Amino acid sequence: HMADYSYDAMVIYCFSDVGLEALRENVKIPVIAPGEVTLSVAQTLCSRFVVVTGAGWNIPRTYRRMMRNCIAREKMQAVLALDIPAEKMRVNPNATKEHLEMVCREAVEKYQADGVILGCLGMAGYGDELERKYPVKVLDPAFIAVAYAELCVRLLQSEIMLEHGMVPDSSTYRSVFCPEGGDAPWMLDRAG
Repeated sequence: HMADYSYDAMVIYCFSDVGLEALRENVKIPVIAPGEVTLSVAQTLCSRFVVVTGAGWNIPRTYRRMMRNCIAREKMQAVLALDIPAEKMRVNPNATKEHLEMVCREAVEKYQADGVILGCLGMAGYGDELERKYPVKVLDPAFIAVAYAELCVRLLQSEIMLEHGMVPDSSTYRSVFCPEGGDAPWMLDRAG
């Protein structure tokens, strides 16, 4: 039971963001949805992207779900499948990499995509190698969601710090983004 633990944030480990609304209604911590957050990143980093799902039977469902999102409607070119069930993606990593390479090649050649979204969190960690081989940005929702959860927690902590007057002395810190200094704790870096 969630109340028995002390968590700062929760990440749904599914690109489909299963149970998102119910979770957000029932917990007081940030609930991070990998699909939602990754599409926001795609909005910034990609002009045209392809979503890669695990199984072919999932293409219509993923496509329907993506079309509810204005970013996907504008920039998504296709939903492609590896034809490897999620539970099998880690059984033979070489086969998964091989299938991902074929899909990346298709994304670039057929759809002129500059981004590929790994539409199953079972594909986590395969992106770096693909980026070295193909001219695409591979968006890995597993890593993006965790990074966003960390950002949310830091923002909440800094709010609490501000409320309690716990802002560090500005003479000790300088802003990473503003050389003359800043007062936002999440943007501060030790001067020196």
